[in-house]
Parts: sequence; structure tokens; C-alpha cells
Amino acid sequence: MDRRGFGASGDAAGYAIQQEFEDVAAVVEAVAARTGKPVALWGHSYGAGCAMGGAALTGKVHHLVIYEPGLGIAYPAGSIERIEEAVAAGDGETAILAVLVGIVGMTEEEVDALRLSPRWPTLLAGTPTVPRECRAEDSWVYQPGQLDSITATTLLLAGSESPPVLTKAMHQAAAAIPDARIQVLEGHALSPTRPIPPWSPPSSGSSSCRRPSHRPTHLPSEVGPGSRRPDSHKRMINKANKASG
Repeated sequence: MDRRGFGASGDAAGYAIQQEFEDVAAVVEAVAARTGKPVALWGHSYGAGCAMGGAALTGKVHHLVIYEPGLGIAYPAGSIERIEEAVAAGDGETAILAVLVGIVGMTEEEVDALRLSPRWPTLLAGTPTVPRECRAEDSWVYQPGQLDSITATTLLLAGSESPPVLTKAMHQAAAAIPDARIQVLEGHALSPTRPIPPWSPPSSGSSSCRRPSHRPTHLPSEVGPGSRRPDSHKRMINKANKASG
């Protein structure tokens, strides 16, 4: 689904992450009503947090699969303000890289691959939402029993190469969801570089979860040994590092 401020979805003044939870729940309810079946819900990064919150508001999710939700990440002092300044100045690329490089810890090679992928224009188009999402993650605190209403079989995925700040946030999410299971994907980081493997739910019951379709961030046809980064991109990476430092 296109979240607020993305794709075909509009936006509105004022923002609270609870609105995102309600949006997800509304879409789940609509899909379940149309199909007559419960829904398998997948989310990644900030979207994973929205999926968690949405699943807590509806009983129509039968499987919940989330990859490294960012809720609860502690942003370095001043980093969000610098991201806001970049967005206000119309410098969306610096704002995005300040998060991906300075907070998430993506390497220059990973950024190169992302810039060459179909996802990059989508990220740039969603730049106005970046500061508020950073603030939502930074201010998030799990409350006792907050997600106890999630009844879906839940799998949390994490990359073995992801930075500690994301691993910590993922474990906090797992602790907040009843009977959640964690699976670490060896060799992966925040953006999985290979299709996520299928998984099997517990043997009790007849529900099943279809593997989410996923296009790798790193593609041999996009990034090869001969790929070279333009000097302007090197300057952008350095600028992002300074913005988050």
C-alpha cells in the first residue's frame, strides 16, 4: 500500500504514527472483506512499524512478517534537525543519505546499488516525509501490553550484517509482540540483497503465508566490478556523513 505522502496516497497537515496504524488496519479490513479471507501482512523498516501497529488494530491479519522495524531507534543529537534543514532547502538526496549512511550505516557500494535501482526515485519522491518519520522512530517507546492484541503468527526478519541500532530495535519489537519468532538472514543488511527465503508457520492450524515478492537491491546487471561512482556522488556521501555526525 502507498502510505501517507507516497505514490497515489495524499497527505495532510499534522502527523501522528497512529494514523499510519489506522490506515494499515483499514486496508487490511477492506482486503479481508473483499476476499473473505484474513490477510498476510508484510512490512519493511518504517513500514514494518506501521504493519505492527496496524496488526494490533484488526483481527484480520493471520500472518505478520516484518523486516527490521525502526521504531525506537535513537537518533544522534542534532541529526534530525540537519535532515529537516536539508529537506527545507530542497536537498532531498542529502536528507535521504543522512539517514541511510549516517543512521543505518549503509556502505558506499550499497548506496550505489540503491541509486541504480527502481527504488531510488520512490525514495526521492517521499523525501518530505523523512523528518517526521525520523522523529516518530526516535520518540517511540513500547508501552506494556501495547501490541498484545496481535493474534497473527509473527515472524521478524533481521540481517546478520545490519548495524546494532537496528538489531536492538528489532529485538524490542519482538519482545512486544506475543509469541513472535526471529529469523536472522545471513549476509543481509537493512535492504536484503537476495530474495527473502520462504518460511513455514507453526504446524498447528492450516494457515499459510506466501513469501512476499521482493526485488533485490543489488542486481548483477546494475552493479558490476567495473562500476564507478561519479565525483558528485562522492561529495554527496561525504556531505551526508557530515550532516549526521
